[in-house]
Amino acid sequence: LNQFPDVEADRGVGRRNLVILLGRRKAARVYILLIASTYLWVILSVALSFMPWTTLISLSTSPIAFKAGKGALEHFNEMEKIIPTLGANVIGVLTTTELTALGFFLAPLIT
Repeated sequence: LNQFPDVEADRGVGRRNLVILLGRRKAARVYILLIASTYLWVILSVALSFMPWTTLISLSTSPIAFKAGKGALEHFNEMEKIIPTLGANVIGVLTTTELTALGFFLAPLIT
């Protein structure tokens, strides 16, 4: 998602990333698929006992991810309007990571 605003500059210097290769619309869909797979992975990992149930706390960031995904789909071609989406993406990714780590930390204390 962070590559969206840089497409023209990147293309101009010969860079080839997924946004350039797929186009912004398809890249926005891939972004949503990747973000959704993160949450599905947590759920599946807990269900299969690969991760402790306390890591489910990371699912609390799903509204942020939803906001970022919605913004990516709606504003994939409007760079001024996608800026809040970029912010939601950063907050969502960092917070999900931190909460997953917190879930691992809490597991031996709670269970």
